[in-house]
Amino acid sequence: LAMAKVEDSVPAPLISLPPPVTMVTLAILGIILWAGMSESCATFYETTHMQLLVLFRIQVILLGIAAIFGFITVFAQAMVLVQQYVPIGDKAEGSEDKRV
Repeated sequence: LAMAKVEDSVPAPLISLPPPVTMVTLAILGIILWAGMSESCATFYETTHMQLLVLFRIQVILLGIAAIFGFITVFAQAMVLVQQYVPIGDKAEGSEDKRV
């Protein structure tokens, strides 16, 4: 960012936001795919591609767990972004931010 000289124009939460949003999105899509899988489709994958089906289910479970932390991260970053543009409390009265 320093080389591109964009550290002042792009807020830090926006730069780190895509990975957790992607994680939550993939977890939701995986759960929808697993829930919408018909019995004939599951039977086909169980008989011909069992390892792929097991890997898919493990990945959906892990992404579901990771999505919880991803959602917490997205929520925290959204609060930081809101705090930057909508000062609340003492910051609204004009006091400076003392963080370095």
